Amino acid sequence: MEVRTERRTGLKAVAIVVVLLAGITAAWLYGRATRAPRLAVSDLDLGILMPGRSLERVIPIENQGRQALIIHQATACCGMSLPYGFPSKIAPESTGYIVARFRTPAHPTASEWKITLRTNDPMRPVSVISLRSRPDKRLTVLPARIDLGHVVAASTFRAACTIRTAGEVKGRYHVATSSPAVTASLRTATNDATVEIDLQLSESAARGELQEYLYVKTGLPSRPNVVIPVSATIEKGLRPRPEQVYFGLVSGAQVVVRRVGLEIIGPGWDTVEIEPLGCDALDATIEPRERRGFELCVSLDPTKMSDVLKRWIVLRGSSDDTLRIAVIAARKRSGTQARRP
Repeated sequence: MEVRTERRTGLKAVAIVVVLLAGITAAWLYGRATRAPRLAVSDLDLGILMPGRSLERVIPIENQGRQALIIHQATACCGMSLPYGFPSKIAPESTGYIVARFRTPAHPTASEWKITLRTNDPMRPVSVISLRSRPDKRLTVLPARIDLGHVVAASTFRAACTIRTAGEVKGRYHVATSSPAVTASLRTATNDATVEIDLQLSESAARGELQEYLYVKTGLPSRPNVVIPVSATIEKGLRPRPEQVYFGLVSGAQVVVRRVGLEIIGPGWDTVEIEPLGCDALDATIEPRERRGFELCVSLDPTKMSDVLKRWIVLRGSSDDTLRIAVIAARKRSGTQARRP
């Protein structure tokens, strides 16, 4: 009985020692943790931001610990920058600040920017701050970017874009274009909450790629201006298929012929004339087709061309509109030199 009692007493003593050591360790760890720097940041909701603006925001960084918080690195992404750097050290139980600079998207949409902090906080050595903005649903522009595709000059597009306001919000709209190549007009629906934009391409619009903008004044304090990009590829009355005359490699003395179909898709091309080619190796003629259009016949004499031929055939319509068609050819070298042994 005495042996068992002694064993129990010994086990109790060991348990008491273990508990005391655990308590001391926990107290030491707790004291170390409470004395350590402690980073306290939170994500920011920037609310509704006007599109296409350059903005700066001040972001607080709080140190709730009892030691200085050291910021080793602050990295911004998603188009955001830190123009004034960042505080390398924040005193205990105080707050530092970072100034972030960014630009809002050209069109109202939900956006997010992020800043990554690397500090000496043992619990949060890496922390990410998110800045978010919400779209303004009181005004909807559909589509936000107008792409007309392949179109003919002088074409009209009804309801190319629609602007709607939510609730009882009403605007007073005015629209302007960035060049005379495009004109725009507004039509208001019966409920005064929907405005449709009609587009008209000018007859004098240049052939090729069109990149213009619509500037809409809404009269709304929350979003007074709307910028809508407009893109198109303009074809002016005559569409060549293929778009260029490609002979490739030619050789010998035989004349090579290529044909290009010319489809009439707009006014001003009742008759077609070929301007002087200025090249003895080339000859071109125009023949009418059974359907509405023409056929361009181009002949190439390899004996009269240089090593590489790059020319333009210029067609002129009845309204003095012109169309340039590229001609490309190269002389094929005859034979190869024998290799030396």
